[in-house]
Amino acid sequence: MIKVFAWLAALSAWAGAPPAEPPKDEPRMEWHGAQCLVEMPSDEIITSPREWKKLWKQRIGQPPPEVDLKKNFAVVVFLGERMTAGYSVVFVPAAEGKAMLLIRYGEKTPLGMVAQMLTRPWAIKLFPKVRKKEILVEYDPR
Repeated sequence: MIKVFAWLAALSAWAGAPPAEPPKDEPRMEWHGAQCLVEMPSDEIITSPREWKKLWKQRIGQPPPEVDLKKNFAVVVFLGERMTAGYSVVFVPAAEGKAMLLIRYGEKTPLGMVAQMLTRPWAIKLFPKVRKKEILVEYDPR
């Protein structure tokens, strides 16, 4: 029984751990996790340093990493509360038109045996700024 609790504690710690950093010469463009402070599904676009800091402090619960929001914008997706581990956000390649940029995302669901624990999966991805009239973020159920 003690082994089971130790395994679950290790899994819980791993599920909330930040992903590994990219090589020093390559800026990090994506972050994700299994725990955040947001219970309901939502997505949004972040364009200012003020919004970026607020996002990380109030919704992710971690200090914000350094990013260049003069050259990039961020798309953040919260899947909402899930009853088990194993869920994650998957960004689908963006579709670009003359006046718009469509950023799509999906949801990876668990396969096999998973920990029975509440999770709140999230992901943030940076995209290069573009001169478009409209930038849309859309859930893609495929």
